[in-house]
Amino acid sequence: MGFLWMGSKNIKSFNDFKAKDLKKEQVSLNVRWDVGQADRANAAQLLENYKELGVKATSKDQIDRAAYEMGRQTKAVRRADEGIQHTQLKLSTVDAILDVLEMERKDKASPVFKKIHQLSSDKLEDMFTEMAEARKQRVLDLQTVTKIVTAHAQSPVIEAQRDADATAAYKEIMAARGES
Repeated sequence: MGFLWMGSKNIKSFNDFKAKDLKKEQVSLNVRWDVGQADRANAAQLLENYKELGVKATSKDQIDRAAYEMGRQTKAVRRADEGIQHTQLKLSTVDAILDVLEMERKDKASPVFKKIHQLSSDKLEDMFTEMAEARKQRVLDLQTVTKIVTAHAQSPVIEAQRDADATAAYKEIMAARGES
């Protein structure tokens, strides 16, 4: 409950949605998306920088530290991806509401809109969420893909104390160094 403005004191029915407010929300969400992309790009760049440091490292401690930092940046990339996906879903919902408002503007006499105006806030939220999800059904679930791609068995000795991302980064550094 409470997705966007649903259930708030301001939005009780479809009549309460204003295109002007929705367009402001679109701008805000687009800015959030841009910030998320910048965060992701920064984390990805740091990830590459730490990999390079690990490859050029002269001691095992330096390699371990680079692998650890690569693991942290991998998580930062994932967090940014999750934030971007969340923002995209909200933006799709705003787009869906604006689409319905535009359809209503073009055909106010349609009985569909009379029914929409009678829907409660909860039903509106369900309807717009379903519309947004339908728009996004082709988008890959990056979290699931990431889990599948990064799921791997770890050696039970020293690597058991590292998390999966740091272990994968360590292996990547060692492979780039030509060591195994």
